[in-house]
Amino acid sequence: MAEMRESNKLVVKVDVDVSDALKGLKALRREANKTVKALEKVLELKEAVDEQNGEQCPECGGNIATTTFYRDGEAYLELCECDKCGRLSK
Repeated sequence: MAEMRESNKLVVKVDVDVSDALKGLKALRREANKTVKALEKVLELKEAVDEQNGEQCPECGGNIATTTFYRDGEAYLELCECDKCGRLSK
């Protein structure tokens, strides 16, 4: 007697429209690229300021920012502060 074999195959065809999702991802990528460019510009400016300032903290190596206080149009106090450790000096 010949054996009959049953096949349990199931074939499914799926058609999905992902065009809206792709548009959203492309928009997200554009915004991410703009953000990266803006961050690069900020880092460039920070480097320029660091080079201009040039002073480094003797304790931690951070950048020293100098603030000059004026009274009656004349400088009377110059205060230096580290941007990393907060060390103050005159």
